[in-house]
Amino acid sequence: MKKFMVLVIVLTLAAGFVAAQEEEDGGIGLTAGLEFGVAGVNVEDGAVPYLTPGIVYENSFGDFDVAAEVDYTLNFEDGVPQSLFAEEELGYNLSLSDTQGLTFILHNENDIATAPDFGEVNGDGSILEPNVTYTLGLSPGDFYVTAGLPVTYLPDFALGAYGTLGFGFSFGLGLEATFNLALAEESGYDGTDFLVSYGNDQFYAEVELNIDSEFKTLTITPEFDYFFKNFIFFVKAEFDGIGDEVSITPALGVTYSF
Repeated sequence: MKKFMVLVIVLTLAAGFVAAQEEEDGGIGLTAGLEFGVAGVNVEDGAVPYLTPGIVYENSFGDFDVAAEVDYTLNFEDGVPQSLFAEEELGYNLSLSDTQGLTFILHNENDIATAPDFGEVNGDGSILEPNVTYTLGLSPGDFYVTAGLPVTYLPDFALGAYGTLGFGFSFGLGLEATFNLALAEESGYDGTDFLVSYGNDQFYAEVELNIDSEFKTLTITPEFDYFFKNFIFFVKAEFDGIGDEVSITPALGVTYSF
């Protein structure tokens, strides 16, 4: 609990610093959020409520984009396991013409346990991912292609690759397909992801599908966001293991942008 209080103090100071800079310089974006959910709500004697506060910082400096996020999760079961998730992203936008551009991104994320076993790798571990996106503006919307090379460096080394094809229509509909490969010791196809989304000034909705490499099981995650001034209220649910043993994790939350 002491580690959690230290984290709260650090995040509070960071929020105050960024908010102060936002007032002084303008253009600095800070978003604070809170999510509550129940993992495995349909699993008898296995449902685990959790609470995740978080802070996101996003800004652009000319052609450069900077983003960082810190989330802290408390799981309300025996021992109250806790974990810290942090991710950072640097991007550079290169214009090729009035309708074409390249975006180079370096993304890093770390998911570690903080209690009761501080320092143990949690979730997917630690991943460094460079990727590049080519965007072509057309009259119906934007077509884009992304190629990425995720490198897992904790707890064990793993190397992967993926390619994404997507189209964002000017009226708010988005379609995206991602094809994943494993390149390290167990090389081969590593699954397919699909994303369908729609948004306007009042709401945003999406459905994400993750299909395993053998096309036997899948995960479906629908989400709905409602915008009200600086607030975003959201509700979502993850249906994991469809085709085998299904685990359902519903969640709701709110974010506020400064």
